Amino acid sequence: MGDRAFDREFEGAKREAARADRIEPRAKSARYDRRTNRIVVELRNGASFMFPAELAEGLAGASPKDLAEVQVTPSGVGLRWSSLDADFSLPNLLAGEFGSKSWMAKLGCNNRGEVGKEESRTARSSRRSRA
Repeated sequence: MGDRAFDREFEGAKREAARADRIEPRAKSARYDRRTNRIVVELRNGASFMFPAELAEGLAGASPKDLAEVQVTPSGVGLRWSSLDADFSLPNLLAGEFGSKSWMAKLGCNNRGEVGKEESRTARSSRRSRA
């Protein structure tokens, strides 16, 4: 590949990376909120989201000190807790996936990451049948 072709490809790759930064969810920062026991993630686009630490595989039961050591990956597409050996993909977290399939099943989640829907439905049904 010649210098010109390389330069064209390199510039195209930079444009695509800048575009991805604008439209794909990328973390700007993350922190542990001890008061609410939640991980708070600020996105590069100005939005933010949070989730209970207890929902995430590898974070459940961790000390506040360990939870506070959250790091954003350089690309912004992941969160990492080195001391807990826990890594999470931002797109997966946003989709409600907080761990492996077996972890999600243990939490009682359906395929969309909704917790406790089945239990709620069952409880409502049994309350109606007693009435």
